[in-house]
Amino acid sequence: MREFLRKLFFPPQCSACRTLLDWNPPGTSAAQPVALCRDCLIRWEAEKTEACAICGCRVSNCRCMPLALQKAKCTGFCKLVYYSPRKSDPVQNRLIYYIKRNADRQTPRFLADELVPSVYSGLQEIGVNRDEVADFVLVTYLPRGGRSRLQYGTDQAKELARTLSERLGAPMRCLIRRRRGADREQKRLSPERRLENAKHSFLAARDADCNGKVVLLVDDVVTTGASMAACTRILRKLGASYVLGVAVASDEVNRERI
Repeated sequence: MREFLRKLFFPPQCSACRTLLDWNPPGTSAAQPVALCRDCLIRWEAEKTEACAICGCRVSNCRCMPLALQKAKCTGFCKLVYYSPRKSDPVQNRLIYYIKRNADRQTPRFLADELVPSVYSGLQEIGVNRDEVADFVLVTYLPRGGRSRLQYGTDQAKELARTLSERLGAPMRCLIRRRRGADREQKRLSPERRLENAKHSFLAARDADCNGKVVLLVDDVVTTGASMAACTRILRKLGASYVLGVAVASDEVNRERI
């Protein structure tokens, strides 16, 4: 009833363009809406088919990763689309901005569902079958800075990881935490400064244990890969057998940084 009333008085909107979405009350036969309107969904699907300039695969099947992740011995990198910095129009950018600024669960659920096939494919490449996921895989995330979390009331990577954990049937664990006071935004730094800042921004969480596990390290967007690389090193020191990076989007310039 609470969900019914919420949608009755606050009808769902497209997360990219804010157009009102069709919605049907619980119990009807019509399909529930996704996070995007029809036009934005068409654009989203087109972005997922873009070919990687390095390997030639469509981006949602590509495993190419930023050099920082390679150096950190990240096993693979699953993503859906390329993110275009300093642009607001692409549908993927609007989705990223939306989940960063809104405590909305439907959009992370949509994005996590979109990630599931790519993640299963990445796991199969390292020998983990679907029926083994619950036993061998842990899901974790890059925690958001405390200042941004308080400002917007959400941690988008945590929400993505939570839904991905549910869809895969793999337990989620908080394995990484931010150092006290480490709230400096990476996007305001040069690539070199990002690497240095990231090294001092993260710690293993208390009682963190991933020894012998395959760890899915989730974030919303990866640009230089500095933060994910720093967390990958921590997880490796904790004994993770494999670390598979997972993000909705990767900076488009990473295609030239391999």
